[in-house]
Amino acid sequence: MDLLESLRSEEGRVERMHGSSLQGSSSSRSLHRSKSQRLCDDRSVIVVSHVFLYFICAYDVRCYFHIWSVVCRKMHRFTVQHLNKKKLSAYYHDLYHTLLNVPAYRFLFLFISCYLVMYTVFACFYMMQPKHCVSNVQNFSHALWFSVHTAATIGYGHQSPDPDCLMVNLGILAEVLTSALMQAALFGLVFARFATPSKIGSTIKFSSCMVCHQNADGKHVLAFRLANLRHHQLLRPQVSMLMVRKVLLNEEETETDYVYHHLKVETVAGESTVWVGLPSILIHVVDESSAFQKMAHNLVELEDSEVEFVILLDGIDEMTSTAMQARHSYSPEDIRWNHRFVGILNRGVHGALQVNYAQFDATVPCEPFSHHVSLA
Repeated sequence: MDLLESLRSEEGRVERMHGSSLQGSSSSRSLHRSKSQRLCDDRSVIVVSHVFLYFICAYDVRCYFHIWSVVCRKMHRFTVQHLNKKKLSAYYHDLYHTLLNVPAYRFLFLFISCYLVMYTVFACFYMMQPKHCVSNVQNFSHALWFSVHTAATIGYGHQSPDPDCLMVNLGILAEVLTSALMQAALFGLVFARFATPSKIGSTIKFSSCMVCHQNADGKHVLAFRLANLRHHQLLRPQVSMLMVRKVLLNEEETETDYVYHHLKVETVAGESTVWVGLPSILIHVVDESSAFQKMAHNLVELEDSEVEFVILLDGIDEMTSTAMQARHSYSPEDIRWNHRFVGILNRGVHGALQVNYAQFDATVPCEPFSHHVSLA
């Protein structure tokens, strides 16, 4: 049976199980539009949902991560949650990368806390010294103000240390050195967090859906679209596609595992090398060597196996010469069967190619080239 005929029969069976049936191609297109509309609605409230879930589910961390993983799935983010990690000391042995990867609000909290702790510790030290060693220090607030002046090397005004007090002079020396080392370390971390190449991937745009249709050779292809929103080039780009699925380890279905298969990706012209200077449609040919071939015939198996397609784009940024990676994921409900992407490239008035990003995710139904073509 042809792939498209199998998919249509499976769609009809699934809809009948839920008490409804497909009403021709028009109903299928309306179903795709409703799914796309729901996805847009999810994106419009993503930030509010994150904050809301954080406070509502604060009492139950498992509840929070479970709900947030569903939201991330809708937002095309392949998430992995690690539980029962006992060797947390490994993070402290690699403190530099730990501080680079902590969330921004935690890093800001640590940044401010380090300075407050340093100012407070040395303020307590100055309070314990004789009054004549530091002039005009009558209470803790005066000592804290003197500590801030010393660490920041602002310059003393009405407060000044006595050169004859050795302990005070040693304390001032220690605070100045501590402040210099702390500033070098923290400001270096701030620069590294701003310069990290992980943010470069946010300017790589992936289509919100995938399409599956027959190409001119009569073979079925699974396709998606990507583009580089920046004007400078991405050097040595390499695109990989992984199909992640769930497998059962026993007959009782109590133990499961997730395995992944590499799916070969190429351009529409059959080239393995991708150039992201222009928006590109990348395809995977569903043939006998494809791990997706058998599962593509059964929509129920796709859902039960929790199949997810993970797209990885690796390259080198032209401006900074740093390696970067952009990631995106698709679920089976993001696939539009027997559709193709709309063309978005046109020649402008002045001869330059123009990209219409308003139609970046747009698809149109396409007629199969043949109704009796095998997958091979």
